[in-house]
This record gives sequence, structure tokens and C-alpha cells, in this order.
Amino acid sequence: MKRFLLPLCMLFTPILYGQIAPDTDMFAKMYTIYEQTPIFLTEIPVKNFTLSSVYLNHQEGNLRLGQQPKEQTDFGLQSYGFYKHKEIRFLGRLNMQRIYQRNKAWNLSEAEVQANGLMPDPHYFAVSRPAPWVNQQYNIFGGVSLPLYQQVWSLSLSTHINYEEKFRETYDPRPKTSHNELYFAAQTALRIFPKHKIALSGEYGFNKMVDKMKFADENGQKPLNLTKYNRWQLGYGNFQLSSSSNNKRKNDYYGFALGYHYTGLQHKFLVEGSYRNTLTHTFLNANDSESDLDIIARLYEDTFMAKAHYLNQLKEDQVLSLSIIASQREASNRLVMRQGRSYRSYQEDIAFSANLLKNIGTTTRELAFEAVYQGAYQKDIIAKTLTDHSTLALSLLWAKEYEVDTFLVRPTVKGTVIFPLYNKLINQNTDYHKPYSESDYAARTLRLFYQEVVYPDYEFFHTTRYQFSLGTDLKKRLSKQTLLITSIH
Repeated sequence: MKRFLLPLCMLFTPILYGQIAPDTDMFAKMYTIYEQTPIFLTEIPVKNFTLSSVYLNHQEGNLRLGQQPKEQTDFGLQSYGFYKHKEIRFLGRLNMQRIYQRNKAWNLSEAEVQANGLMPDPHYFAVSRPAPWVNQQYNIFGGVSLPLYQQVWSLSLSTHINYEEKFRETYDPRPKTSHNELYFAAQTALRIFPKHKIALSGEYGFNKMVDKMKFADENGQKPLNLTKYNRWQLGYGNFQLSSSSNNKRKNDYYGFALGYHYTGLQHKFLVEGSYRNTLTHTFLNANDSESDLDIIARLYEDTFMAKAHYLNQLKEDQVLSLSIIASQREASNRLVMRQGRSYRSYQEDIAFSANLLKNIGTTTRELAFEAVYQGAYQKDIIAKTLTDHSTLALSLLWAKEYEVDTFLVRPTVKGTVIFPLYNKLINQNTDYHKPYSESDYAARTLRLFYQEVVYPDYEFFHTTRYQFSLGTDLKKRLSKQTLLITSIH
């Protein structure tokens, strides 16, 4: 994978004792965790900052999942930051990007197949003929934290808006998908002792996804043209003809979390546990009717997450950061017409990371280690197909800054090895194993899915994968509070 990054970084305060530079790997991981619990941002060494970047990412290759594109290029603008005014704190994040994909097959929906091989929802249009896609995404996140009673009781409010559109216009079918999401969260925290703080959080959000299909050649939509004849995926290896060329999904989710934070001069520690419940309705078509008679399936999801982060100021110029994030998601799909469960999935992720950062004058040195366990299970009850696999990814990162005239040069090296731990595939689909004729286009389509997705994905997760990246950041200080960084990775 090749990655090109051209960021413009604006740091509104110099690096002070105990503060971590926003352009380091340690800061990115730490801030991501605390951004999800913004009421605790006051407890860590974060000063006012804004980091903005224009980026270009490109990746291609044949070592991929069957529903992933062979080639993808992302171009966009992203910015995030934190600002304190008196006792009120603001935070925000903006990401606008354009994504170009080539040779993506077996997925005509707004969702992308996950890295663990599972689709977020088992219902979507699918054809085997690959085609290019153009996607555009707009993500906006903002929040505010303020004290309610001195430094004892505080409140945080945040919202997230996500809008996406995707197009496939070169070959039939030609879908246009849209995805709208609106999310709200509220947190309240109580300082029970000078160094101890507890917080309670609640969240609510809803999504609406619409997929509308067009055909340049309506007469070509015949089972004979099985590589482009639109079919409805009902799980993992279960297809049927669609009664409509459009579909719609809506879901609502809610959740709550309980967190604790310890703040000392040398040690800082956060721990939080959360739960989210999601219910998704899939409708027969994309019209305005949303009665129970129009619902073809309901997807029930439960997500549990636990995370912990530890920060230790080892010396005046050395900081150690440790974090662990564990999540578990269970999903069960029920077809309304069949009045029974048709599909279920289970996935778990555990990520541990350790970062050591040292400041030497105006330069930094960083060493990071990361271990990620990932497990995924899915079973199509109707198609009698089951996959179950797990992997362990180990990563090591090294970065060091050098002063060259008026510039800072920061080379970065990162290596990752992904080991398969367990891999299982059971295919007892009678429609796949029974004899078929050349005129049985439904059976031929089913075989294509297994030959191009199911079995290649099984081989993918049975393979040890190696990833290596080498990059360089070139930094130029434009003013006391503004830094320009140009990168290539």
C-alpha cells in the first residue's frame, strides 16, 4: 500500500512540560480514546490545538477479500482540534473525502465489507460483475464541556453528523446509495475526591440508508446475464430475486457508559465500560411507506466495550502510554415472512498498545508496539454456511526527528505481521452441492458467490500477511504557533 499525506498542522501552543505533541502516534491514540469520553479531556496534558491535513491515500493488490475493491484512492480534507475558553472546552472533528474504487464486486450497498470479512448488514443487492465506484463522505463531530458547580460537577454534550453518497455508473446495475446518520451524546461527571472522577454517559442515534437502482439496458436484466442480473442477498450464501430495484434501511441505537478517571501529577488512568443496542429494519422498497407490512427483516445487535488508558510521566522528557480496548458485538437477523432467525454473527476485538515518547530539545523520538486480536463468526442458518476465524496482528513503529537547517525531518518505520490463529469454513448448502444445468442461472450465481467470495475469503484468513511502511515528515515552523508538515508514506 502506498500512502501520500500532505498535512497543514496548526499548533496554537508550544510544547510545554507534560504536553504531548499532536503530530505523534502517542497523541493520536490517546486523543481518540478521550474524544469518545470528552468530559475527561480536562484530566490529560492537552492544550489548545488544531491539526488540519489534505491527504491522498492509494492502495491496490490481489491480497484482499472478495467484496473489497482491487484498487482504491482516497482524497480528502480532515481537521480536528481542542479549544479552551475560560472554563468551557470545545472540541470538533471534520472529514470530507472523495473515494474512487475499481473492480468492486458482490456489493451494491452503501456499506463496505469489514476487515474481518463480515458485512455490517446481511441484506444488500449483489452482482458478480466488478465495476468502478465513486464515493463521497462528510463527517462532522462537535462537542462542548462546561462546569455546572465549581470543579465538582460538569456536563458534556456532543453530536455527530454523517452523510455519504455512492455511485456505480459504468456498468449495469447502476446503484446510487445514500446514508444519513445523526448522533447525540451527553455525559455528566462528579469529582468525588481531588484526584478521582466518575462519569455517566448516554447516547442516542439513528441512521437511514437508501439504495436506488437504475439500468441503462432494462432488457438486459434477465437471469441469462447472471453476472449482472441483480439479486438480493439475504445472508451469507442465500440469494433470492428482488421484487424491487430499490430498498431502504433504518435503524435506531441507544447506549450508556460508566467511566472512572484518576489524575495525579505523574500518573493518569482512565477506565470505561459501555453498552449499545441497535435495531435495524429493512424495507421492501425505498418509498415513503414504513408500516410493519413493508418490513422484510429485523437485525438485532448488542455491543459491549471496555477500555483503559494509562499515562505515566516517567521523566521530565519521557512519557509512557498504555491502552487496551476490548469489544464484543452480537447480531441476530430475523426474516419477518419466515418468522424465524436466518443469520447470526459474533465478533470480538482486543487491541493493546504501548507508546514511549522522549523529547530532546525541540525534537522527539517515539517507539510504539501494538497487538490486535480479532475474531469473527457468522452462520447463515438457511444456507447452512458457517465461517469462524481469528487473527493476531503485531506491529512495531519507530520514529525520530532530526534538525536539518531550519527544518525538522521525521522518518517513520512501521512493520506489521498478521498471524492466522484459527480458521474454519462449513458449507452444507444443498443448493451449492446438488447437480445443476447450464440453464439454472440461480444455481450458477450461487456457485459464483462461493467461488469468488466464500472460499477466497477462507484462504485469505488462512494466510500470514506482512505489511511494511516507510515514511518521512518534513516540518517547517511558520510562526511560534504554526507548523507546516509535508509527508509521504
